[in-house]
Amino acid sequence: MRLLSTLGLVTFLSVGAAYSAQGQSLSAQQIMDRTLSVYATCHSYVDEGEVRTIFQQPNGRRTVSKPFSTAFVRPSDFRFEYKERRGEDEWNSYIIWQGPESVKTWWSIKPGVQTPPNLSFALGAAAGVSSGSSATVPTLLMPEMTMGNRIKSLSELRLIGEEELNGRNAYKMEGTDFRNNTVTLWVDSASMLIVKIFQKTRFDTFETETTTTYKPQVNVSAQGKLAFNPPESGKKSL
Repeated sequence: MRLLSTLGLVTFLSVGAAYSAQGQSLSAQQIMDRTLSVYATCHSYVDEGEVRTIFQQPNGRRTVSKPFSTAFVRPSDFRFEYKERRGEDEWNSYIIWQGPESVKTWWSIKPGVQTPPNLSFALGAAAGVSSGSSATVPTLLMPEMTMGNRIKSLSELRLIGEEELNGRNAYKMEGTDFRNNTVTLWVDSASMLIVKIFQKTRFDTFETETTTTYKPQVNVSAQGKLAFNPPESGKKSL
């Protein structure tokens, strides 16, 4: 019995070592394939995050922060919101919501509930002002949408190494987008979810450094996170 127990322990450790070695030998494309599968097949998804953009201009440097949140329950329940500071204590807010039978949006710059023809249209309309956060993850969760996705379209994907982020191990990868910019992303090695994206972009007279961070969870309760719930008319978004 002792011999069997010892053999069982050795087998368990060997399998664990082989699994670890296999994990370490994953290619960038294998990591990406697993990541895309997690988003496309999860029952539910929630996150909180932020897009932080640093503008390097001839007259100085400024930083813009845009917090956002996403909630999704398959097949169709969805809510996205991003905010952007418009004063010392006030924020502009943009909400995109989908239920079983309709899509609604609300934007504090143009108050009033809008009903776009479909979710793809709504997410695309908000992509620019939200610095891409309205489109990046939602189009991974719902790959059937006809929108493009900058993560899925990266070329020359390569694994740089592994780093610790917020106490957890993450794969660090790089790829090239359609504008020939280098995009760096970090994928949590346990959940296979994207936790950080970084991109530097050069323009004629300035350049930007954009960092998007996520606190993602899959297959958890989204209770209380899916109500449309736009600010009451006439009230400021805080």
